[in-house]
Amino acid sequence: MKKELEALWEEVRELSLGNSTEIDHLNSPPTPLQFLRDYVSQNKPCLISSATLHWPALSSWSQPTYLTQSLSASPNVSVHLTPHGNADALVPFPNPNTNNNNNLCFASPHVQQLPFREASHLISTTTNSDSNSNTQKAVAYLQQQNDCFRSEYSALSSDCDDHIPWATEALGSLPEAVNLWIGNHRSVTSFHKDHYENLYAVVSGVWRVCIGAGKACECTVKPGQILYLPSMWFHHVRQSPDAGGRTIAINYWYDMQFDIKYAYFNFLKSIQYRSIHDPTLLETASKDTDTESDCDSIAYGFKDEFSANGSVENLVGGSTKEE
Repeated sequence: MKKELEALWEEVRELSLGNSTEIDHLNSPPTPLQFLRDYVSQNKPCLISSATLHWPALSSWSQPTYLTQSLSASPNVSVHLTPHGNADALVPFPNPNTNNNNNLCFASPHVQQLPFREASHLISTTTNSDSNSNTQKAVAYLQQQNDCFRSEYSALSSDCDDHIPWATEALGSLPEAVNLWIGNHRSVTSFHKDHYENLYAVVSGVWRVCIGAGKACECTVKPGQILYLPSMWFHHVRQSPDAGGRTIAINYWYDMQFDIKYAYFNFLKSIQYRSIHDPTLLETASKDTDTESDCDSIAYGFKDEFSANGSVENLVGGSTKEE
């Protein structure tokens, strides 16, 4: 069965990307027809340059005080705190009853509501600290998702488009969610897939997106560019910050069509395979894992310390006030 699955993956990859390790790069936004015909219908990613050059955000958001001043009257924002900056992720979860250290647990970050000024300072503090030292106990990342740009950051709505016109026309709907991401060099999005047609627009800094598995390719997304990532494509994101120590991006989630590729995915997920922990056992890729609520306080042990202190100062090794 393993041989057959590997052959299936190779065929799918060749149909989507050919034999290249690079995705298509368009010098300007496509027409709705071109986007639908050449990329959406073929389930094929692409990188589009000169896609957001008209956004005021490209010139204003990298300024040191612009975001802080623009969001000064807004409610608190959601700051995601983790030990290593890897957002939602599988983490080791030792079982004390069996001495088995190979168990994995899906852990979500600890989320704290803070004024944007303090949240931005935490990200800068993480950037300027040594990741190998003991002075930095948590990595801050603004990655709330759940349409956060149109809720927590609505004061910035005039700085960029509320949807991508050529994508909206091609896909036949407005985006289900628009999300803002602000991180630094330690902010990492683990290997995952989304049930959305995904358009990433980088505003400041650089995103490095590893796409696919096996013979994967890496795409560098710079300010002014949009990466189209079709639904159900696995990807992993790393970041390189700008001169101010931050990487800023917006992504647009459009509803996917639950068509035959979704049926294929569910079929593959249900196939039994030999457990890597115990070859005598059979598992399926759809086996349930621990819930987020069960895992996050265990995997990210600083949560209890955070709650007890009621402050992030002990987590980041310094004051949260802007200097």
